[in-house]
Formats: sequence, structure tokens, C-alpha cells
Amino acid sequence: MSAISIKDLYCGYDTFLLSDINLEVESGQILGIIGPNGSGKTTLLKAITGLLKPRRGEILLDDNNLFSLSRRELARKIAVVAANSDELSLSVEEYVLLGRIPHYGAFQFLESDKDFAIARQAMEQTKVSALKNHSILKISAGERQLTSLARAICQDPSLFLLDEPTSHLDIAHQIGTLNLIGDLHQQKKFTVIMVLHDLNLAAQYCQRLVLLNQGKIVKIGTPSQVLTSDLIEKVYKTPVIVKKDPTSQIPYMFLQGKRFQKPRIS
Repeated sequence: MSAISIKDLYCGYDTFLLSDINLEVESGQILGIIGPNGSGKTTLLKAITGLLKPRRGEILLDDNNLFSLSRRELARKIAVVAANSDELSLSVEEYVLLGRIPHYGAFQFLESDKDFAIARQAMEQTKVSALKNHSILKISAGERQLTSLARAICQDPSLFLLDEPTSHLDIAHQIGTLNLIGDLHQQKKFTVIMVLHDLNLAAQYCQRLVLLNQGKIVKIGTPSQVLTSDLIEKVYKTPVIVKKDPTSQIPYMFLQGKRFQKPRIS
């Protein structure tokens, strides 16, 4: 069953347009969106969140037209972790608890004991519990990213949309964050769509990849099918060497800086 079905989608802005986007994302799948800067990755994610209406085509969420659903219904199904969190003067705990609002009952205006318990667990999972009383405006960019992930976990969605979830994080926290997303995916079987710049992380953590360039889909497939040296060099305009991990057979990219390129023999 498809969690997201995109058919003949045209959407964007006066200066940039995604065109002829056709994509099926199976329920329970981890899909990575990759491509050069300006290729349309975040624009596609905004369309899937319902923030950007199509000029043509449709987006189906669990077989329902995305734009026929109320904001509350969408918030119960979709959680978004953006590259930059909201500038809100709240404590970390208060910010994480915002994820519970779509699940409030009729006439509920305050968090219940259950809401606090879910928030505490989400903060423990993302390792921000020690920051719960800190202002979100006074913690580091990396800590904000983890706090945004905690809020999304608190929301208990069936679909996670993540825009560069490893931005602002050091390598240990990058791996820790993606391991956490992978562990949660195994436990709850939700669907994940995430934009990643690091192609090696995309290969390691995503089951399928969508490669975008200039507002169009260039290739959809497994990491081995998408991350080939010829295709990546053509799209990114930079030479790479692709090898496979001998244990996992996952492709791994080696960048060829000019300093290390072998001279071409004519």
C-alpha cells in the first residue's frame, strides 16, 4: 500500500517549478530525497506537507487527497522536522509538548499526564532531557535540531518528513540521530521521507532514493541503482569514485578533489 502517491505534479514558485513528478512511497519505507542545491528537494517536501499547492496533478496520503484533509487531520498523520526550528520563546519541554496538540481531546486545553510521559520519553530518546528547562532560543543549533525531532516523535505520526535532519550536527550526533530514526522506524513501522545532502548517509539509511535535478526526477531506485559514478558526476558536476562496502554492499562515495585527481592520458 502506498503511504504517499504523487501523480503528474507541477508546483513551485515563479522562479522555480517542480515538473512532471510521479512518485509512489510505500507504507513503512524510508525514502531519501537527494540532489544538488536548488534541485527542488525542499520544494517537494513542502508540497507533501501541504504547504505548497500543486498547479497541476495530485498528492494522495493514504489514498486521500492531501488537500481535502483538515490541518488537524494532517498533523495527526504527518510530522515535519525542518532544517531550522521555529523561533519560539519556549522551554525545550514546552516546545516538545507542542507535538501533542493534534491529539488533544474535546475541550482539552492543558497537557495530560499521558502527554507529559510521552514528551519525557521523546526527550530521553533524543538525549535532550537535561535541557528541558532551557529556552529553545538559548541552546545550540544542533540541540534545536534534536529538540525538533523530539517534538515530531511526540506527535506520533504515521509519516515523518525530515528536511536535512543531520544539519548542524557533528558526525557522532549525525549517526546517532539517523540510528534513532532507524530504530523508531523498526519499532513503529512508520514511513520516512527525508532530504539528505550527504550521499553516503543517504545510501546507508535509506531503502530507496529519489535523485532530483533542476526540478525533475532523474532517477528513482535503491542506493545501488541511483548512486553510480556516472550519474552522480553528471548531476553534481563533480568527479566521484563509488565503491561498495564489502560487508553490506552499500555504495560509498569518494570525492575526487582537484589535488588528488590523476592526470588524464590523451
